[in-house]
Amino acid sequence: MNKTFNDPTNAKKIENWMNSSSKDNLVLNYKGDGTPIGRGVKRGTTQVEDYSNAKIGLTPVFWTLSLLI
Repeated sequence: MNKTFNDPTNAKKIENWMNSSSKDNLVLNYKGDGTPIGRGVKRGTTQVEDYSNAKIGLTPVFWTLSLLI
């Protein structure tokens, strides 16, 4: 997955997303080399398949600092 994060286009998307005040998730596509990274069942089927591609979802975390005096 490093190639996904290190891709210049994705790196710029991540940087812009991190610097924005957006509360939206950022979704990046990971295209594997054919090696399975997981297994799953497609909607509407019952057959388990190997998956080598994925969607990576980044979720913003908002911290609240409270000062009690």
